[in-house]
Amino acid sequence: EERFKEIDNLDFQGDELLTNYYEEKKEIWREAAQNLINLPSIVGQASNENLLKVVEKCGIEQPVLAQRPTARTDMPEDEQYTHPWHQDWRAVQGSLNSVVFWIPLHDVSNINGTIEVKPGTHKLGYMETETLHNPTHFKIVDDRLEEYESVSMELDAGQIVVFSQFTAHKSGHNTSGRPRLT
Repeated sequence: EERFKEIDNLDFQGDELLTNYYEEKKEIWREAAQNLINLPSIVGQASNENLLKVVEKCGIEQPVLAQRPTARTDMPEDEQYTHPWHQDWRAVQGSLNSVVFWIPLHDVSNINGTIEVKPGTHKLGYMETETLHNPTHFKIVDDRLEEYESVSMELDAGQIVVFSQFTAHKSGHNTSGRPRLT
């Protein structure tokens, strides 16, 4: 809301701003979306006591932050930034026992493109990928991926998904008419 003040009389609030100015004011929209990762509430998740307890339950005794928390804004019907099946280890390259916390900032379902995972794929280790460009993504091309069932992680706000950085996952397609914020 702060970033949009100069162009909006606050006719819109919250994710309405992102939706209404996505095409029309792309540069300001991008600045607002990118600054989500600098909000203290987002950065603070890296040391959230409850999340650190989950890390401990995963058997990680001395956690290291391999990447600062990121925030994604997945716009409705926007295929450009949709991630195909991939493993986060390729992009982050944390330790071999690194975990990912996927935290929706509101309820997520198949309608707004929740995350899909293939449980058990973390046991396959690093899988063969193909590099896609603009934006850069790493798409899994390993035939073994087809042997695993996918699960759509429909969640309520406040619920999280924790998985190994080697777990194959992808973004769902957002058809809701509103941004998906995670």
